[in-house]
Amino acid sequence: MLYQIILEGFLKDSMTDYFYPMKPCHYKNGTTLLSGNIQDQAELFGILTKTRNLNMALVSVRQIKQYERI
Repeated sequence: MLYQIILEGFLKDSMTDYFYPMKPCHYKNGTTLLSGNIQDQAELFGILTKTRNLNMALVSVRQIKQYERI
């Protein structure tokens, strides 16, 4: 399943691999979008735990349905 996670703040370049398989994209409004395929809830919770461990505020989590993909 494809997920999009929006975080408050920016990730350092060195943290990109830390969130694998998610890919970060930084926005001018000060948020970071992580997007990528997550296999199951355990993997999703692992990614969310990593954001908590870095004290990054969670803005949103969204599962993208197959019919929503462009």
